[in-house]
This record gives sequence, structure tokens and C-alpha cells, in this order.
Amino acid sequence: MLRPRGSLTVTSVVSWLLVISAFTPTSAQQDYVWRYEGRVVWISGQTMFLAPDSAPGFTIDVTRIDQSILRELNPNEYVVVTGVISRPARRMTATSIQRMSSWYPQAP
Repeated sequence: MLRPRGSLTVTSVVSWLLVISAFTPTSAQQDYVWRYEGRVVWISGQTMFLAPDSAPGFTIDVTRIDQSILRELNPNEYVVVTGVISRPARRMTATSIQRMSSWYPQAP
């Protein structure tokens, strides 16, 4: 059976809606909270490089951290960084930074 070119069936409309919704970003994207312990390598502007003991180093966005806290941190100082990794950014944004003292327990 031949149909006119301009007609759409319910199946084709639903199929196109499913395809379009798969590529449309949603506002309900989830943030994942992470906690890292490590050594501050450097802080520059709004970025800090952290070197955990058991993983490769990485940069952290510190725009949410108070600048007075960042000014007090020194290279080679051990800290605990808590932050979120938002999808699709794949970059950690720090929400808190705490210094570790020498007696800070390493295991939970």
C-alpha cells in the first residue's frame, strides 16, 4: 500500500521522539561526591593540582573555595578535598578543602 510522502504514522512519530530524547540533555543530571586525600603540588588561579598517594595526580576546580583558605595552603601540604564531579564535565569541583595533620588517620 502506498502512502503520500507527507503522512506520518504513530510508530514513526514515537520513534523520532525516542531518538531526539536520547540526544537531548536533561536538567536532572546527577552529581557524584568524591573525597580525595593527597599532596598539594601547585595552586594557580582557580585550579589546584592534587597528587594522591595511590593514584595519578589531577587538577581540581577550586572556584567554590574561599580564597583565604587557598592562600593558607602551601605546596607539599597534605589535604582532604571533597567535591563533585558533574556529568558531562569529568572534572572535579572542590566544595571543601581541609588540612591533614600528621596524626590524621589514613584508614576509615
